[in-house]
Amino acid sequence: MELTYSTYLRIPELLALQVPESDGPEHDEMLFIVIHQVYELWFKQQLHEGDYLAQCLVEGHVQEACATLKRMLTILKTMVQQVDVLETMTPVSFLSFRSFLSNSSGFQSAQFREFEFLLGNKNPRVLAHNPAGSSEHAAIAARWEKPTLWDAFGIGENVVSIFAVGPITASTARHVLAGATATALVVHDDGLSPGFGELG
Repeated sequence: MELTYSTYLRIPELLALQVPESDGPEHDEMLFIVIHQVYELWFKQQLHEGDYLAQCLVEGHVQEACATLKRMLTILKTMVQQVDVLETMTPVSFLSFRSFLSNSSGFQSAQFREFEFLLGNKNPRVLAHNPAGSSEHAAIAARWEKPTLWDAFGIGENVVSIFAVGPITASTARHVLAGATATALVVHDDGLSPGFGELG
């Protein structure tokens, strides 16, 4: 079969992943599902970029590290802006289908927890949000064992010092990571919590 836009991106499979649980279904549930699936895709990309950034820092590839950090921050801006779309859904509209979601919660997002850990915000209590033996629990536990970006900046201290004559200093880079963590938390609290998280 010839490779096309649709087959390369698995468009039919992608568009089949939005499955509302409510009766009807409720109109805004589709928006709710799409927004949260998009967040999960961005989390996947951030983890991909973050692991590469850590590798670049440790191996001394400063130019690549700068470009990757800039990309991650740009993605974070996009993630925050998605909250505006979610906020077009009223509380009444959300409550029209919230009961169908049972005990599911945004706090169960394994990739968000992995992203937190990657940025250096490790809290062992979050492992309890997913049952032991689940793939989500295993992914979070595996990320717990890995060095954080904060660690990578420390490991590559002699490398990161080169940033002082480049686009960012080592100190600023550390502050950027702290800011990125805070931003990610805002995305989770303001973006995921109005949906799943508030009952998590």
